[in-house]
Amino acid sequence: MSAREIELLVLKYELHMTSARLHVINQGFGPLRWPTNNPFLQLHKASTDGDATIDLTGEEHGRNPAIANRFEHANRLNRSGDGLNVIRFGTVHQLSGTKKGRGLDVEVMRVIDGHLMFYKHLDDERIRDILEAGHATLLQGMQLLVDASGGVEAWRKASHKEMSKLLQTLFNEFPLVISKIVFPYEDSSVDFDRIWQNEFDNAKWQVCLRSIFVYLAMSTWIFRIKNDNCEHMYDNWKSSMSGDNLCVLNLGEVHDLPSRETRITGRTRIGSLSDLA
Repeated sequence: MSAREIELLVLKYELHMTSARLHVINQGFGPLRWPTNNPFLQLHKASTDGDATIDLTGEEHGRNPAIANRFEHANRLNRSGDGLNVIRFGTVHQLSGTKKGRGLDVEVMRVIDGHLMFYKHLDDERIRDILEAGHATLLQGMQLLVDASGGVEAWRKASHKEMSKLLQTLFNEFPLVISKIVFPYEDSSVDFDRIWQNEFDNAKWQVCLRSIFVYLAMSTWIFRIKNDNCEHMYDNWKSSMSGDNLCVLNLGEVHDLPSRETRITGRTRIGSLSDLA
């Protein structure tokens, strides 16, 4: 597939997604309003591995949608005509195992990142440490969303379906960028960029990331914002991969995950949305 053919394919896809999103927005979300700006682009991300994954300031907020759009578009243009050419966790060592500087500690962290997609495989202490690190990001994003979409009372009146619909639509607007913001640990080793380039594996990894995001965001609303109970929220987060909608995808195990060839950390991922401008 030529670069021009890929560009036309990407533009057609983006036009379709924009039209579908506008249709959903026009249908409405019950008592909830569509926010003026996507709240999950307004976050100041806490540090991961000693550095910031996505670092946003007040001056950047007005430019964030345009920056995120360019980043999403550029990633889609990197798609390959061969949708089956995907590196997996179970075979990545065969491609780069002989590279100098590939230490055991980095490999262990890479495997842990992959196991985060399947929480039940990690011991409780490790899970708790990582969940606490990610808590601030989801809490801040959900607080911004609740305020921008009608307030706490509107969310109390909304049905589960209406809340889920709003969250899915927000995620679909910038799926790669939001995946990187909300799942910084997994992003170190799971190939999010490849997942959102095209729909290999019947797009099941896209469905997986979207479903986990909605699950964790809803859990944050119910247990942290609405009822102020962190313990119940953390316990509920651990079940994010056990829903029927994910079980039917036949995701397999960690070795089936799309993997980066080498684990990356900190600003080597994105740096900040302003760096992408």
